[in-house]
Amino acid sequence: MTATVYCYYDPVLPGQVEEIAIWKLSWERYGWNPVVLNHSAIEGYPGLPELERRLSLLPTVNPKAYEMACYLRWLALALVGGGLLTDYDCVNVGFTPEEYATAIVGKALFSFGGHGPGVFYADREAALTLVETFVSHRPTSGKLDNWFGAPHVSDLMILAIVPFESVELCRRPGEVNPAAKIVHCSHDAVHHMGTGKQRCEVMREILESTEKGPPC
Repeated sequence: MTATVYCYYDPVLPGQVEEIAIWKLSWERYGWNPVVLNHSAIEGYPGLPELERRLSLLPTVNPKAYEMACYLRWLALALVGGGLLTDYDCVNVGFTPEEYATAIVGKALFSFGGHGPGVFYADREAALTLVETFVSHRPTSGKLDNWFGAPHVSDLMILAIVPFESVELCRRPGEVNPAAKIVHCSHDAVHHMGTGKQRCEVMREILESTEKGPPC
């Protein structure tokens, strides 16, 4: 069985190309068809300039282009009909299309975990609803909309108040959890390893240490 897994990439941060190459290899090994979405997937969408304008008004401590890509990935997912969307720093170490297909039966929005979380299934309607939820969000001075005292909103922070089912199949790099079949190498997780290694280095080490061996 083969299934498609998506990530979204607009060139806004260094190291992304290397990380995406490792992401693709890790998912291919377990029977997946990894597809990289980008801004071209949403060009021509009715009202896109206004949508981007409204999203740009949401405060962030991150580079604006980075945060915009995080919001737009959900629109791109909707426009390809929905499916499994992961961060491109999620290394697959055993998650199969068969497990995925079983888990999402009857679901519209479902998380496979991660620190974010980083691995989500959404059907087309659920993904479009999320985009509207992002656009309609009105930041407050509460805990949800700040980052250590600075005004900040993200797609994942807003997802924290959206109901969905989940199962935890992710772990941080360096953690021991035999049940975790995806390793989410988030910036925060890699930083707290204290090794000084770049994220792509950590991802490649994980890829090469899996039971299927290093890439040819």
